[in-house]
Amino acid sequence: MNEPNRVQQRVLRAVTTQAMEAGKLANSAVVRPGESGPDEARRIAHERSVHRCEQLRIAAIAGGVPQEWIAQTHHRGQLGMAWRPDIHWREHEPINRARLLADLHSDMRHVQDIAVVAAAYGHRGARVEAGTSQLFARNLNTLGRRVAAIAHVLGVTAAEAEQLWGRQDQWTAAATAVRGLSQDTLLGRWREHARLDTREAALQVSGLEDAGIGVATAKNPAPMVKDMVARLGHLLHHPTADPGQGPCPERHVTFSATDGAQIAASIDATNLAAATPVFRSAADPLPEFSDSTPDTGVEP
Repeated sequence: MNEPNRVQQRVLRAVTTQAMEAGKLANSAVVRPGESGPDEARRIAHERSVHRCEQLRIAAIAGGVPQEWIAQTHHRGQLGMAWRPDIHWREHEPINRARLLADLHSDMRHVQDIAVVAAAYGHRGARVEAGTSQLFARNLNTLGRRVAAIAHVLGVTAAEAEQLWGRQDQWTAAATAVRGLSQDTLLGRWREHARLDTREAALQVSGLEDAGIGVATAKNPAPMVKDMVARLGHLLHHPTADPGQGPCPERHVTFSATDGAQIAASIDATNLAAATPVFRSAADPLPEFSDSTPDTGVEP
Protein backbone atom coordinates (compact mmCIF):
# COMPACT_ATOMS: atom_id res chain seq x y z
CA MET A 1 0.00 0.00 0.00
CA ASN A 2 1.48 3.33 -1.10
CA GLU A 3 0.78 5.31 2.04
CA PRO A 4 2.67 5.93 5.29
CA ASN A 5 2.01 3.82 8.37
CA ARG A 6 1.01 5.44 11.67
CA VAL A 7 4.57 6.00 12.90
CA GLN A 8 5.65 7.43 9.55
CA GLN A 9 2.64 9.72 9.63
CA ARG A 10 3.82 11.12 12.97
CA VAL A 11 7.21 11.92 11.43
CA LEU A 12 5.77 13.43 8.26
CA ARG A 13 3.34 15.51 10.29
CA ALA A 14 6.26 16.85 12.32
CA VAL A 15 8.13 17.70 9.10
CA THR A 16 5.08 19.62 7.88
CA THR A 17 4.81 21.53 11.15
CA GLN A 18 8.49 22.42 11.25
CA ALA A 19 8.48 23.52 7.61
CA MET A 20 5.49 25.77 8.33
CA GLU A 21 7.27 27.24 11.34
CA ALA A 22 10.42 27.89 9.29
CA GLY A 23 8.31 29.57 6.61
CA LYS A 24 6.66 31.89 9.11
CA LEU A 25 10.04 32.82 10.57
CA ALA A 26 11.40 33.42 7.08
CA ASN A 27 8.58 35.87 6.39
CA SER A 28 9.22 37.66 9.68
CA ALA A 29 12.90 38.01 8.76
CA VAL A 30 12.15 39.76 5.45
CA VAL A 31 13.57 43.27 5.31
CA ARG A 32 10.77 45.82 5.48
CA PRO A 33 10.75 49.29 3.91
CA GLY A 34 12.84 51.63 5.96
CA GLU A 35 14.84 48.83 7.58
CA SER A 36 18.57 48.52 6.90
CA GLY A 37 18.54 44.74 7.31
CA PRO A 38 16.73 41.83 8.92
CA ASP A 39 16.45 41.77 12.68
CA GLU A 40 19.30 39.64 14.00
CA ALA A 41 17.11 37.73 16.43
CA ARG A 42 14.61 36.89 13.70
CA ARG A 43 17.38 35.80 11.36
CA ILE A 44 18.91 33.50 13.97
CA ALA A 45 15.51 32.05 14.88
CA HIS A 46 14.85 31.27 11.22
CA GLU A 47 18.24 29.61 10.74
CA ARG A 48 17.70 27.45 13.81
CA SER A 49 14.25 26.45 12.64
CA VAL A 50 15.57 25.45 9.22
CA HIS A 51 18.35 23.43 10.84
CA ARG A 52 15.90 21.62 13.14
CA CYS A 53 13.74 20.72 10.17
CA GLU A 54 16.77 19.52 8.21
CA GLN A 55 17.83 17.23 11.04
CA LEU A 56 14.32 15.83 11.38
CA ARG A 57 14.35 14.99 7.67
CA ILE A 58 17.72 13.25 8.07
CA ALA A 59 16.33 11.19 10.95
CA ALA A 60 13.25 10.32 8.91
CA ILE A 61 15.41 9.01 6.07
CA ALA A 62 17.46 6.95 8.53
CA GLY A 63 14.19 5.47 9.77
CA GLY A 64 13.12 4.35 6.31
CA VAL A 65 10.57 7.05 5.52
CA PRO A 66 10.61 7.49 1.72
CA GLN A 67 12.43 10.63 0.65
CA GLU A 68 9.68 11.37 -1.86
CA TRP A 69 7.14 11.59 0.96
CA ILE A 70 9.46 13.71 3.08
CA ALA A 71 9.97 16.15 0.20
CA GLN A 72 6.22 16.18 -0.51
CA THR A 73 5.15 17.00 3.03
CA HIS A 74 8.02 19.46 3.50
CA HIS A 75 6.89 21.32 0.38
CA ARG A 76 3.34 21.44 1.68
CA GLY A 77 4.58 22.93 4.95
CA GLN A 78 6.62 25.54 3.10
CA LEU A 79 3.44 26.56 1.27
CA GLY A 80 1.65 26.94 4.59
CA MET A 81 -0.55 23.89 3.99
CA ALA A 82 -1.44 22.07 7.19
CA TRP A 83 -0.87 18.37 7.72
CA ARG A 84 -3.36 15.86 6.45
CA PRO A 85 -2.80 12.11 5.96
CA ASP A 86 -5.33 11.55 3.18
CA ILE A 87 -3.43 13.16 0.32
CA HIS A 88 -2.27 11.34 -2.79
CA TRP A 89 1.14 10.12 -1.75
CA ARG A 90 3.81 10.05 -4.42
CA GLU A 91 5.26 6.80 -5.69
CA HIS A 92 8.67 6.19 -4.13
CA GLU A 93 11.81 4.21 -4.75
CA PRO A 94 12.15 0.89 -2.86
CA ILE A 95 13.62 1.30 0.61
CA ASN A 96 16.98 -0.43 1.11
CA ARG A 97 16.14 -1.85 4.52
CA ALA A 98 19.33 -3.91 4.73
CA ARG A 99 21.45 -0.77 4.41
CA LEU A 100 19.38 1.11 6.99
CA LEU A 101 19.73 -1.78 9.43
CA ALA A 102 23.49 -1.88 8.80
CA ASP A 103 23.71 1.84 9.59
CA LEU A 104 21.65 1.34 12.75
CA HIS A 105 23.86 -1.59 13.75
CA SER A 106 26.93 0.65 13.41
CA ASP A 107 25.29 3.34 15.52
CA MET A 108 24.36 0.76 18.14
CA ARG A 109 27.95 -0.51 18.34
CA HIS A 110 29.09 3.08 18.89
CA VAL A 111 26.64 3.48 21.77
CA GLN A 112 27.75 0.14 23.17
CA ASP A 113 31.41 1.27 23.06
CA ILE A 114 30.52 4.36 25.07
CA ALA A 115 28.27 2.47 27.47
CA VAL A 116 30.98 -0.01 28.39
CA VAL A 117 33.29 2.89 29.30
CA ALA A 118 30.47 4.24 31.48
CA ALA A 119 30.23 0.87 33.20
CA ALA A 120 33.98 0.54 33.66
CA TYR A 121 34.93 4.10 34.55
CA GLY A 122 31.80 6.19 35.07
CA HIS A 123 31.77 6.00 38.86
CA ARG A 124 35.45 6.94 39.21
CA GLY A 125 35.22 9.60 36.51
CA ALA A 126 32.32 11.34 38.23
CA ARG A 127 34.44 11.74 41.36
CA VAL A 128 37.46 13.02 39.44
CA GLU A 129 35.88 15.34 36.85
CA ALA A 130 32.23 16.18 37.51
CA GLY A 131 31.95 18.47 34.48
CA THR A 132 33.35 15.86 32.12
CA SER A 133 30.98 13.33 33.64
CA GLN A 134 27.98 15.48 32.75
CA LEU A 135 29.18 15.92 29.16
CA PHE A 136 29.83 12.18 28.88
CA ALA A 137 26.38 11.30 30.20
CA ARG A 138 24.69 13.80 27.91
CA ASN A 139 26.43 12.38 24.84
CA LEU A 140 25.76 8.76 25.74
CA ASN A 141 22.14 9.48 26.55
CA THR A 142 21.63 11.45 23.33
CA LEU A 143 23.17 8.81 21.06
CA GLY A 144 21.32 6.01 22.83
CA ARG A 145 18.02 7.84 22.48
CA ARG A 146 18.70 8.43 18.79
CA VAL A 147 19.24 4.71 18.18
CA ALA A 148 15.96 3.97 19.97
CA ALA A 149 14.07 6.63 18.02
CA ILE A 150 15.40 5.48 14.64
CA ALA A 151 14.60 1.86 15.55
CA HIS A 152 11.06 2.95 16.37
CA VAL A 153 10.56 4.72 13.03
CA LEU A 154 12.14 1.81 11.15
CA GLY A 155 9.84 -0.65 12.89
CA VAL A 156 12.57 -3.06 13.92
CA THR A 157 11.27 -6.61 14.19
CA ALA A 158 12.12 -9.11 16.93
CA ALA A 159 14.51 -10.94 14.60
CA GLU A 160 16.24 -7.69 13.62
CA ALA A 161 16.48 -6.58 17.23
CA GLU A 162 18.18 -9.90 18.02
CA GLN A 163 20.98 -8.99 15.61
CA LEU A 164 21.16 -5.35 16.66
CA TRP A 165 21.39 -5.72 20.45
CA GLY A 166 20.11 -9.13 21.54
CA ARG A 167 23.15 -11.38 21.13
CA GLN A 168 25.07 -12.31 24.27
CA ASP A 169 28.40 -12.59 22.44
CA GLN A 170 28.26 -8.91 21.42
CA TRP A 171 27.88 -7.73 25.00
CA THR A 172 30.41 -10.20 26.36
CA ALA A 173 32.95 -9.10 23.75
CA ALA A 174 32.41 -5.42 24.60
CA ALA A 175 32.97 -6.09 28.31
CA THR A 176 36.00 -8.30 27.64
CA ALA A 177 37.59 -5.59 25.47
CA VAL A 178 37.84 -3.12 28.37
CA ARG A 179 38.25 -5.44 31.35
CA GLY A 180 42.05 -5.35 31.28
CA LEU A 181 42.51 -1.70 30.36
CA SER A 182 44.41 0.62 32.66
CA GLN A 183 42.71 3.48 34.46
CA ASP A 184 44.67 5.96 32.32
CA THR A 185 43.43 4.33 29.12
CA LEU A 186 39.85 4.33 30.34
CA LEU A 187 40.21 7.98 31.37
CA GLY A 188 41.39 8.84 27.86
CA ARG A 189 38.44 7.08 26.25
CA TRP A 190 36.03 8.61 28.74
CA ARG A 191 37.26 12.12 27.94
CA GLU A 192 37.17 11.38 24.20
CA HIS A 193 33.52 10.35 24.38
CA ALA A 194 32.73 13.43 26.46
CA ARG A 195 34.15 15.65 23.69
CA LEU A 196 31.88 14.24 20.98
CA ASP A 197 29.71 16.77 19.16
CA THR A 198 26.20 15.33 19.43
CA ARG A 199 24.25 18.49 18.70
CA GLU A 200 22.82 17.26 15.40
CA ALA A 201 21.91 13.89 16.91
CA ALA A 202 20.19 15.75 19.74
CA LEU A 203 18.11 17.79 17.30
CA GLN A 204 17.04 14.55 15.62
CA VAL A 205 16.08 13.09 18.99
CA SER A 206 14.08 16.13 20.06
CA GLY A 207 12.31 16.30 16.70
CA LEU A 208 11.27 12.66 16.82
CA GLU A 209 10.36 12.73 20.51
CA ASP A 210 8.17 15.77 19.89
CA ALA A 211 6.32 13.53 17.43
CA GLY A 212 5.84 10.87 20.11
CA ILE A 213 8.67 8.64 18.93
CA GLY A 214 11.54 7.47 21.12
CA VAL A 215 12.88 5.17 23.78
CA ALA A 216 10.12 5.97 26.28
CA THR A 217 7.39 5.04 23.82
CA ALA A 218 5.46 1.84 24.42
CA LYS A 219 6.53 -1.11 22.27
CA ASN A 220 9.82 0.51 21.32
CA PRO A 221 12.15 -2.49 20.91
CA ALA A 222 15.40 -0.71 21.80
CA PRO A 223 17.00 -0.96 25.27
CA MET A 224 17.46 2.12 27.39
CA VAL A 225 20.97 3.41 27.97
CA LYS A 226 20.85 2.76 31.71
CA ASP A 227 19.96 -0.87 30.99
CA MET A 228 22.92 -1.18 28.61
CA VAL A 229 25.27 0.19 31.25
CA ALA A 230 23.79 -2.17 33.84
CA ARG A 231 24.19 -5.16 31.53
CA LEU A 232 27.81 -4.31 30.74
CA GLY A 233 28.58 -3.59 34.38
CA HIS A 234 27.20 -6.99 35.29
CA LEU A 235 29.40 -8.66 32.66
CA LEU A 236 32.46 -6.71 33.82
CA HIS A 237 32.05 -7.83 37.41
CA HIS A 238 30.53 -11.24 36.74
CA PRO A 239 31.86 -12.69 33.47
CA THR A 240 29.44 -15.26 32.09
CA ALA A 241 32.09 -17.29 30.33
CA ASP A 242 35.81 -17.73 30.04
CA PRO A 243 36.94 -15.29 27.32
CA GLY A 244 39.20 -18.00 26.00
CA GLN A 245 36.21 -20.17 25.21
CA GLY A 246 34.97 -17.80 22.52
CA PRO A 247 31.59 -16.13 22.10
CA CYS A 248 28.25 -17.84 22.55
CA PRO A 249 26.11 -16.42 19.70
CA GLU A 250 23.13 -18.62 20.48
CA ARG A 251 22.49 -16.90 23.82
CA HIS A 252 19.96 -14.08 23.93
CA VAL A 253 20.18 -10.94 26.04
CA THR A 254 17.10 -9.65 27.81
CA PHE A 255 17.36 -6.22 29.36
CA SER A 256 16.00 -6.80 32.83
CA ALA A 257 17.15 -5.36 36.13
CA THR A 258 20.52 -6.61 37.35
CA ASP A 259 21.69 -6.59 40.92
CA GLY A 260 24.85 -5.17 42.39
CA ALA A 261 25.56 -1.96 44.24
CA GLN A 262 28.54 -1.22 42.00
CA ILE A 263 26.37 -1.22 38.89
CA ALA A 264 23.75 1.03 40.43
CA ALA A 265 26.48 3.39 41.60
CA SER A 266 27.98 3.45 38.12
CA ILE A 267 24.65 4.44 36.59
CA ASP A 268 24.05 7.13 39.21
CA ALA A 269 27.59 8.43 38.78
CA THR A 270 27.16 8.92 35.05
CA ASN A 271 23.84 10.74 35.55
CA LEU A 272 21.96 8.19 33.46
CA ALA A 273 19.24 7.40 35.98
CA ALA A 274 17.45 10.65 35.17
CA ALA A 275 16.57 12.20 31.85
CA THR A 276 19.43 14.25 30.45
CA PRO A 277 18.47 17.47 28.66
CA VAL A 278 18.95 17.46 24.92
CA PHE A 279 20.08 20.51 22.94
CA ARG A 280 16.84 22.46 22.92
CA SER A 281 16.29 26.10 23.69
CA ALA A 282 14.06 26.71 26.68
CA ALA A 283 12.13 29.07 24.43
CA ASP A 284 11.30 26.37 21.88
CA PRO A 285 7.62 25.45 22.21
CA LEU A 286 6.54 21.84 22.25
CA PRO A 287 4.36 21.24 19.20
CA GLU A 288 0.79 20.11 19.72
CA PHE A 289 -0.39 17.71 17.05
CA SER A 290 -3.93 16.67 16.23
CA ASP A 291 -4.93 13.66 14.19
CA SER A 292 -6.57 15.76 11.53
CA THR A 293 -6.31 19.39 10.56
CA PRO A 294 -8.44 21.23 8.00
CA ASP A 295 -6.57 21.94 4.79
CA THR A 296 -7.79 24.57 2.42
CA GLY A 297 -4.77 24.46 0.15
CA VAL A 298 -4.31 22.79 -3.20
CA GLU A 299 -2.40 19.52 -3.34
CA PRO A 300 1.12 20.30 -4.68
